[in-house]
Amino acid sequence: MADYRIETVRNGERDWTARNDRGAEVRIAAADNPDAQPSFTPVELLLAALGGCGGLVVDRTARTVDHDALRVVVGPGVRDQ
Repeated sequence: MADYRIETVRNGERDWTARNDRGAEVRIAAADNPDAQPSFTPVELLLAALGGCGGLVVDRTARTVDHDALRVVVGPGVRDQ
């Protein structure tokens, strides 16, 4: 298993930035904080993680099925559009 390390730094009130060792970063803040946009709320990050994990499982298990146009949407009451 990989050795994961995430550094999360406070930028201000209800405003954080998370970084991994590969240089990726994501801003985490309240949706109603205009000074911290664009950003993800913690709930949006959780939903993105669920969708990303589901997509990675599809990539790994559906190798023989064409799924390049797959889109994963996670949220309450989400319907196919």
